[in-house]
Amino acid sequence: KLSIKEQSTKEFNLILIIFFPLSVFMWPVVISLRKAYCLYKYHSTKGPEQLKWKAGSNIMAKKAGMVHLSEVCIESTFLSILNWYILLPNFLMNLNIYLDSPDNSLILSAVSFLISIFSLAWSYTSYIAEQKDGALSLTWDPTSRIVLFISNLLL
Repeated sequence: KLSIKEQSTKEFNLILIIFFPLSVFMWPVVISLRKAYCLYKYHSTKGPEQLKWKAGSNIMAKKAGMVHLSEVCIESTFLSILNWYILLPNFLMNLNIYLDSPDNSLILSAVSFLISIFSLAWSYTSYIAEQKDGALSLTWDPTSRIVLFISNLLL
């Protein structure tokens, strides 16, 4: 028979095995919900309490931006590398055949690669704009956001 300490350790390990992968997959959702809650509390309170929630809302906005950035980097970076790995050898060997062929798989791969690159550049742009607290807003002055996007696109 197991002692109480061994039994609690075994239960803790079982809980850890079950909930750790779930928490990793649900991390973006949890951060988004916490950000929404902080924003709700900020907009629904008044006075010094509102200032407290504004600080919490800013912290959660930065965390949410980091979560979004890591999510996009994981998706777009590997997708574009994979597309480039598939695209480049076929493109170089059969350039003339693919350009005259009715099969559009090469063109679709190229479009997918470009969309991944644009998505990654826009994600970096959004993250930097989030850190500037609205200074790079698309509604006030879209020129600065577009210049930053082009800069990130050319990196």
